[in-house]
Amino acid sequence: MATYFARRANKVIKIGDDLLEKYIAQGYSITDAGGNVIKKGTPTSANQLTAEYKKQEAEIASLKAENSALKAEVKALKSEIVKIKSETPVSAEPKQPARKKKQVTSDEEVKE
Repeated sequence: MATYFARRANKVIKIGDDLLEKYIAQGYSITDAGGNVIKKGTPTSANQLTAEYKKQEAEIASLKAENSALKAEVKALKSEIVKIKSETPVSAEPKQPARKKKQVTSDEEVKE
């Protein structure tokens, strides 16, 4: 059984595997012995919820900006493809090498 720490505000509680979900539901963040966050707790106060909301809004805004930049890049690449296709002639059929005709000798004509 591994040992974890439940942290919320200035409270730190040493817990085992069996109590992880209980403390997460109460808003505690679970960390390992090194202080690395294993699972973030559910926000329980209005201040926590407001901070989480603002963080999510900022992330959404940055993702929207990235999305519009990527859409512009895709549009530019599509127009470049169309330009390249219009500049290069496209033949309907690929050219086949000419076949050599077999010369028929008089002996072969007789056999057939």
